[in-house]
Amino acid sequence: MDLEGPEVLDSRWYVEEVSSLRGCAIEWISPGKAIISRGSELLHGDSLDGPFSTIGTIPLSRWQHPLSRNRFARRFLRLMYFNVSPLKNNRYFATFDKTIGIFDNSQFIPISTNNRFRVLRQGTAQLSNSLFLGEYFNNPQRQSVRVFRIDVDSTTPRLQTAYVFPQRHIRHIHRIQLDPYTSDLWCMTGDLPKECFILKTSDQFDTIDVVGGGDETWRCISPVFLKDHIYYATDSEYHQNSIYRIDRQTGSRELICHIDGPVYYSTRLEEHIFFAVTAELCPSQYSGHASLWHLSTNDQSSPKNILRVPKDSLSVKWFLPGTLYFPTTIDEQTNVYWGGFGLSGSDYRVFCLKQKS
Repeated sequence: MDLEGPEVLDSRWYVEEVSSLRGCAIEWISPGKAIISRGSELLHGDSLDGPFSTIGTIPLSRWQHPLSRNRFARRFLRLMYFNVSPLKNNRYFATFDKTIGIFDNSQFIPISTNNRFRVLRQGTAQLSNSLFLGEYFNNPQRQSVRVFRIDVDSTTPRLQTAYVFPQRHIRHIHRIQLDPYTSDLWCMTGDLPKECFILKTSDQFDTIDVVGGGDETWRCISPVFLKDHIYYATDSEYHQNSIYRIDRQTGSRELICHIDGPVYYSTRLEEHIFFAVTAELCPSQYSGHASLWHLSTNDQSSPKNILRVPKDSLSVKWFLPGTLYFPTTIDEQTNVYWGGFGLSGSDYRVFCLKQKS
């Protein structure tokens, strides 16, 4: 069942599976550090070739633990890691389902939350000893929404409110992201058109500036920062999804191209930028595939859809959209690795995208 797998659409690229990581999710890659998860267990090694040693395991109930190893049950129950960040002194910040905490010498120290919420994958940003995250929850009553700061050097870490969006202003926060060129923090919100904003702060949320907002062309999750420009792709439910470029100097926005569905994740390899379209099967989506769009900052030709993977046969509502995601990276990559869930032939498998020489 569901064994089609990824289809490469551009002859300049090819895909190889990292077969040793079947059943795992890839969480983090940086020079000399690779982090993967296997159910509730978090592991690290020097590279994706392994070997891996255990960082720690999220405490689960007797019935949850075996279910976290089943790829269908973990999708249905959301028993998965959403965020992982290495800290100093061999400590690791992690969010698992709606649990937030820090691994310290293999012991998981949970951080208490007043109302349980989830932080979207790659939804956090670290600046010095502070880690920032935003509330992501259904929020039908449009309650106030908070940005939190955690002092990751503290022996008793806790959530400290850094900023509050007032009631009926936004639904939730998609992501907090660090601009590596300016050290500004960017904040992306949604979901209804009037709730969609791209914001930034240069003083850790004492004040915020509006980059743009007010309609679905500003509904975004994962911008890509370059020295002179910021690229982003939209996560629109109803409006035509597109890739845009913002000029840092003038603040002007340029439409680059239209794409075939909403984008959750992006990554960069030198001059190459990749946007991953999710098989959400929403009104704005053209097909039942996840896809990978590529553009080169050295090439003036239009971005291209270079890869697609069919959604599997399970419900988007109960078993998640068909998602092509990238590991978190903080330094220049040498390869583009990606993982999938909810995708035919790619569920909980890890692949490497390579350019032909």
